Amino acid sequence: VLAVTLDPVKGQSSAYASEAANNPQLSDNFDSGRVAEPSIAIDPSGLSQADHLFQDATSSFLATLSSSIYSKKTNNSPLPLKDSLALAEFIDLLRWAFPPETKVHTVAEDLKQEFSSITSTEEGLFKVLSRHMDLSEGVTWSNSCIRGDSDEDPYSCGIWSFLHTISVGVAERHKSVVGNIERVSVQHAGQSIRTFIDSFYIGCDSCKRSWLELYDEACSSALPNQVTGIEEQWKQLSIWIWEVHNEINIRRQRNKNPSTLLWPSREECSNCWPSQNGATDNSMDSFDQEALFSHLKKTY
Repeated sequence: VLAVTLDPVKGQSSAYASEAANNPQLSDNFDSGRVAEPSIAIDPSGLSQADHLFQDATSSFLATLSSSIYSKKTNNSPLPLKDSLALAEFIDLLRWAFPPETKVHTVAEDLKQEFSSITSTEEGLFKVLSRHMDLSEGVTWSNSCIRGDSDEDPYSCGIWSFLHTISVGVAERHKSVVGNIERVSVQHAGQSIRTFIDSFYIGCDSCKRSWLELYDEACSSALPNQVTGIEEQWKQLSIWIWEVHNEINIRRQRNKNPSTLLWPSREECSNCWPSQNGATDNSMDSFDQEALFSHLKKTY
């Protein structure tokens, strides 16, 4: 998975690093580096699956913002122009792809309104973030990412929810406007995600390199660059992120039967696994992409 090490919120101890050190499954996912201060407290019960997914996506997004935007800066100088442009494009993408009622959308709107402030100083960024998170406590992930439902560390689990939700939003809202660009293309959305990961991804260099290499090999020229087109084209980014997520899970657990690791399982989405296409059961080629996208849309 996109396994990472998180940076500390200023002045805080590393509760998550301690958790990883005491949990071999977590520590195996981490490289050395800076460590953040997210809370590992279990959320109250009663939340729906959608609530969990949006909470986890939000938590990992906030952890990235609070830990990474100024992590390479040694003084209180503004962000370099390259990083500012990357952040601006990505904020616009989030405002477009996430539903208005979600916290990610609200955070993105606030970041957009305060963009001059957040790119001028780290204090300006933290002032905005303090409206959406407790900087002294960090972020909290749902039960789904903390225990039981996921083999990934909480941050990585939330990042995948974040990426899946963006990609489904791209497919569903492709007729809307992103920032000053007249209409977003799938390629533009994919490139915005790639640039954000390249610029602000938290964690091990090998994890980031793998994601970027997979994108460059499969998507940089393959994703449609038209702002109009057949409906299936708008789903390609979502399908690709699903493929990468499954592929990395399989690589992490080579001692297991791949067919037992593929998501969604036959039980979760029987229509996603048609037998008439002639593909083997343990191949992602076995999946019916139309049924798969419907499942992704329902989930994210």
